[in-house]
Amino acid sequence: MTQPRALFLQVTNPGAYPPLMHAGAILAEHGWDVTYLSSPSKSSDLILPKQAGIREYQTSLRKDFTVSPADYLQYCSAAIGLALRHRPDVIYVSDSLGTLPGLLARLIRKSIVVYHEHDSPNRQSDLNPLIRWSRAQMFKLANVVVFPNAERARHVRTEVPFLSDKLKVVWNLPRHKEVSTNSLLSDSDRPFTLYYHGSITPDRIPFTLVETLKRFGGSVNLVIAGYESGSNVGYVESLIKAVEGTPMEGCIRYLGQVQRSDLFTTAQIGDLGLALMPPESDDVNMAHMAGASNKAFEYMACGLMPLVSHLPEWIDMFVTPNFAVAADPRSVDSLYDTISSVILNVDTHRAGNQMRRAKILDDWNYDRVFCDAVLPLLSKKS
Repeated sequence: MTQPRALFLQVTNPGAYPPLMHAGAILAEHGWDVTYLSSPSKSSDLILPKQAGIREYQTSLRKDFTVSPADYLQYCSAAIGLALRHRPDVIYVSDSLGTLPGLLARLIRKSIVVYHEHDSPNRQSDLNPLIRWSRAQMFKLANVVVFPNAERARHVRTEVPFLSDKLKVVWNLPRHKEVSTNSLLSDSDRPFTLYYHGSITPDRIPFTLVETLKRFGGSVNLVIAGYESGSNVGYVESLIKAVEGTPMEGCIRYLGQVQRSDLFTTAQIGDLGLALMPPESDDVNMAHMAGASNKAFEYMACGLMPLVSHLPEWIDMFVTPNFAVAADPRSVDSLYDTISSVILNVDTHRAGNQMRRAKILDDWNYDRVFCDAVLPLLSKKS
């Protein structure tokens, strides 16, 4: 029996997308030959981990996160070339920009197509006309359509209908092997630490946190790991400058971009993991992030208690089963009261660390969900 082959297409750096890395790694572990076509940028230092059975081809380095017409043409040409050379059994396409090169690759090789939409436009009309057309065609052509949140899928289907039996909802979960086995007991001689990792925006690290830290008078620290993009470049510096010359100076620390291989160790310096989302947003992705956000699951895998926004989806998924606590990120009073409560009951919350890790190990891990929902469809048809 010939070794099945998969080609992953997304016009970005796959090292910044854990679900892409997980899917390819799981396929490789099941005997697949996996190829990624990457479009790296100088703005991202994250890399795709080396693994047997996985290779990565890169187009020219982009100067930032912007994809120029020349960048896009080069990527589409490279996708055609890889389809010709590697003859993939599965073409795994992620996000709108990947749909055109995915369609072109599919013309070359009559493969099974997976379309995994990580981020959706608010409206189909928001897209460039060519991308709008290719995305609509992709929904029709794809054998499997993956979304990280059921509400996002429902929103998209109102504009771009596709067959319901194609749909698989796969949350952005960590891998089974990423779960920490260490005991996360904080040192009694260091400040209580709020921790955040991921893309850095004012929505996800609201400025109200600075005022909240000031109320604690230096007894609570904030550690940030991740990357700033576009208009958010310099935001971390503005947070740090806001406490300069005050008793809180030095309580905000920026680690820069941390590779995923180091991320779960780095997170263990924290006590409470920030997974805040704006309570109101016109962005369909921000409005429906429960399940789509990696952070809360990753904090749980490390034993950290997540601090989430007081939103119904998040309350039901994380707070009701005692995996997390919630606050209104717009309110300094709400943040202060919630963090204070955790500090006052820190031993009780730490006792739940093992429960959180166990939930990821037993149920909320990408291995189980992907292997149940997606892999059998690919193996059956490839």
